[in-house]
Amino acid sequence: MIPGVVTMLRDQRGFLEVYMLGEAVGFAAVSASRDIEGNLEQSESRARQYFVLAFSRMTNTTFNGTSFVPLGPSPIKAPAALEEFRYVRPGEPVPGGTARQPGFVATLNVPVFLGNVPFIGPQFLDVRMRYYQPAARVQVQ
Repeated sequence: MIPGVVTMLRDQRGFLEVYMLGEAVGFAAVSASRDIEGNLEQSESRARQYFVLAFSRMTNTTFNGTSFVPLGPSPIKAPAALEEFRYVRPGEPVPGGTARQPGFVATLNVPVFLGNVPFIGPQFLDVRMRYYQPAARVQVQ
């Protein structure tokens, strides 16, 4: 399993959102694993907070508890729902295969802008984006 495996789109639409998702999950995994004093699994809520902070800042959005809502110029043109952010144990399925070490996975439902249709308006395609990032440090017992 290659660290940072992501489910990608077949064309370039949504590439920036996927990239930012990966960077935010990576930041959360590294930061939470450095902050722990015990079990990595117990740092899930802290990692989620790091993820929300990083993704919000990168995309110029605000998190309302369920979705990232654009605040102006943003690569995200409509609210993107955070479907899950969770701790992953070794052996669990993750994007691209099976986790070999503990980490975190995030799943977002991101509306990707397709274009404007005359007399109808902007059209979006909801794309489910998932990203797995192994933790930076694993506690050995």
